[in-house]
Amino acid sequence: MTNNKITKVTLGKGFTFDCSTKELKENERFIRLNRAEREILCYLIQHANSVVKKKQLLSVGWTRKEITTTSLFQTIRNLRIKLKEDEIGQIIEMAPRLGYQIKVDPFSTSSVQNTIESSKKTHKNKRYKIVSLCLLFIVCFFSLFFFSQHSKKYLHEIAYDDDMNTFIYLAKEMDDLEFLRDYTKTFVTPIDIENKLFFIAKAGKYYSVAFCDKTEQNTCKLTTTKAVTFDHFDLNEFWPMLSLTGKNTQAITLFDQDNKAPAAAKSFNLFLENGVVSNSIVQYFLQQKDHLNWSFSGLNYRMNTDTNEFVPVAFKGGNFSLSRTSVSPFVAEITVRPEFLYWIQTEAELAKLGVNKPGRIEEYFDNVYLSNQTHKSYIVFRQKDMILWFSEELGFYWLSKKNMQDSNFSELGTFKQCTDNLGLIPNSACKPL
Repeated sequence: MTNNKITKVTLGKGFTFDCSTKELKENERFIRLNRAEREILCYLIQHANSVVKKKQLLSVGWTRKEITTTSLFQTIRNLRIKLKEDEIGQIIEMAPRLGYQIKVDPFSTSSVQNTIESSKKTHKNKRYKIVSLCLLFIVCFFSLFFFSQHSKKYLHEIAYDDDMNTFIYLAKEMDDLEFLRDYTKTFVTPIDIENKLFFIAKAGKYYSVAFCDKTEQNTCKLTTTKAVTFDHFDLNEFWPMLSLTGKNTQAITLFDQDNKAPAAAKSFNLFLENGVVSNSIVQYFLQQKDHLNWSFSGLNYRMNTDTNEFVPVAFKGGNFSLSRTSVSPFVAEITVRPEFLYWIQTEAELAKLGVNKPGRIEEYFDNVYLSNQTHKSYIVFRQKDMILWFSEELGFYWLSKKNMQDSNFSELGTFKQCTDNLGLIPNSACKPL
């Protein structure tokens, strides 16, 4: 229901917006908004007690103009950045498959509205309590039902373009899946990219993309595999990065040139934060305890980009087990139980070595180990010598099995060998279902 009585509200930390003037302030400092941002923000505020459908926001933000949902996604993203959301949904919340709702605190309302609300408050208190309890029960019931039905499934979609690129999208909500698809179409087209395999996902509050150059067999060229994790502030920075061929995106190639432990596995991914790319390499040593169970230790490296050398910065370890999964469309899952993480270098020592300290996203991932938080990873894609894993906590990361000891690692590649839910690599040795 529209509430035109609200003229001014507070948003987040220190922001105010006045619908009568369409002005956004942060502690009396004006924040510039374009027309679509002003209209959409005001409309959300006027409908703060209900979810506003995307179709309504499109008509409000762009009157007499046909526009795609991508423009709405971009406008909502811009508002989140200007309102300094610490995480998506803190102020502007997305209702899956419905639209958006805003969280506001009334700053000033009309005296008439205040008088009416005050006179009715006593009479309605008891009724509100009863209704609230009933609604709470209904919400809890359907939430449990929805969770039980949907927690075991990721929405996924496979798409192709005229440049021989393949895109696999993963998300838990349809709105997220549509956003990933539309955003990719918007930003891949202007860039000269061809014959690549992309895995694009929303991982918790972060985005994660794994990609490689394709071979004729639709597998990945090992030296081109990369995985990048970033938050919504860096969406526009990611796609231009794909055209780079510099050393900052060639982590695994450089690491292979100085590989001192050919019997170990290597996981690697990249972090994009505020436009800066940093490498993350872990050299793993595994010992099989029994069937499908291992203990592991890993040495984390960060790269000195001036010398192209990897510097050990942390040591971690724990246990993990491999098992079947009912989570579509994944092949198998690993349950990781971290036990320790120790820093080898101090911040001062890292600075002397020309290595930047881990950023906010990397710290978030490190806390998974520091808190001994058990988490799951899923096999998304695998080929000889290479496995792509996906985790809600960690995003995508590659595990290189090249030159590994078969006694310790063969089961990672052969477990459920004929299962390929995405159908990317037909296996002639497996009978069709």
